Amino acid sequence: MAVLSHDEAEHLFGLKKTPLTDSIEWQPLEGGFLNLQFAVRCEDGTGLDVRGWYNPKTGKYGFALLHAGVYTIRRWDKKSGHRDPISHMTIRGPHKHYHHEDFGDSPASETQDVDSADVNRGLRDFLKECKVELGKTVIRPLLGSE
Repeated sequence: MAVLSHDEAEHLFGLKKTPLTDSIEWQPLEGGFLNLQFAVRCEDGTGLDVRGWYNPKTGKYGFALLHAGVYTIRRWDKKSGHRDPISHMTIRGPHKHYHHEDFGDSPASETQDVDSADVNRGLRDFLKECKVELGKTVIRPLLGSE
C-alpha cells in the first residue's frame, strides 16, 4: 500500500519549490555514467529530492522528483519501450511517469515538452514543469552541452 496518495503527490507537484543548494552538478560514476541529486523545499515546507541520471554512451537520460527519496511524484525518461499498466499501450519515445497508489510510478504517457537532445536543457525543462524556481542556483553544464 502506498504511503503517498495520488492526490497528495499531485498537490506536492503543484507547489512552488526552491533548491537547497547553490550549485547543481553532475557527479561521475563507474562506467562513465553521471548522476545528480539535490534537495528542494516546497512552499509549504515539505522536503523533496530531485535526481537525474545520464549515460553519455547512449545519450539516454532521465529525471525524477521524489517524496521521502522513494515515492515518485514525477519522472521523465528518454528510454523507449515502456508499457503503461493502465492503458496497456507501449510507449515508443520520451515519456513521463506519475504516482499511482496501485502501480507506483509505472503509469506513463508520451511527451515532447522536455528536451530529449540536450541533457541540461532537458533538466531545465523538467525543473520548470515541477515548479522548481532556480533563483540564483546554478546548473553546472556537462562538457559539450549548453
